[in-house]
Amino acid sequence: MTTSIFDSNGLFLATFTGLPQDLEANFPTPAHRHAPGVYGPEQWMTELSVVQDRPTLPVPVAQTVAAGADWTLTGIPAGTEIYTDGELVGTADGNDVDLTFPSAQVWTVEFVPPFPHQVASTEVTVT
Repeated sequence: MTTSIFDSNGLFLATFTGLPQDLEANFPTPAHRHAPGVYGPEQWMTELSVVQDRPTLPVPVAQTVAAGADWTLTGIPAGTEIYTDGELVGTADGNDVDLTFPSAQVWTVEFVPPFPHQVASTEVTVT
């Protein structure tokens, strides 16, 4: 038997392969629950014990902006950390997010939101 273990918030924690009695011995309920199959925490969650995709952020795969111009994003959850080329540049507060890039180059922007949202990244071409 292979099953994925999740916590009371719906976050998948581990995958277990073994006998049913060993599952309960190693991951006792109600602290841990399980769903048959293999689910990675990056994409999947449970809500009311139903496995589903974690929500995505409204971030395009690629974006082009002019150097010095604002790029405004809406719908980014409060608490989302924003990284540009691996460096933390800010944390979203639930309002619109304005990003400005000083020079013409390709930048990688990563958005690391609180659970349950998925991490998102994009390449920004600045002209």
